[in-house]
Amino acid sequence: MVLGLLSYVHSKQAYANIFAAIERVFIYFVDEIINNESKLVKVRYSLFLGYLIDVLYKQKPDAFRNTVFFLYRSVDLQGEDKAIALQSIDTLKTVTCDQDLIPRI
Repeated sequence: MVLGLLSYVHSKQAYANIFAAIERVFIYFVDEIINNESKLVKVRYSLFLGYLIDVLYKQKPDAFRNTVFFLYRSVDLQGEDKAIALQSIDTLKTVTCDQDLIPRI
C-alpha cells in the first residue's frame, strides 16, 4: 500500500525494481489471492490494484484478465462483502478511465 501511495508522489520508475519483485509474487499467487476466502485480502488486493494495475501483468495477459474479472465479479457482492464491492467499483473506475489500460482491457 505504501508503495502505491509513493508512486503518486515519486516517479514509478524510481520503484521499478520493487514493482517487478511485487509482480513476480502476485503472478505466482494471483489465483490464491483472487480465490482467497478472506474479505480483507480481497479488499486490499482491489485497493492495491487501483494504484498499480497499470504497471502489473504487462507480460502476463492471463493474470491481468483474471484480475479484471475478479474486480467485475466483486461489483455485485452484498452484505458483509459490500466493502469488497465498493473498492472494486472504485478500482474499475480507475482502470477503465486510464487511457493506457484501455487496449489491455
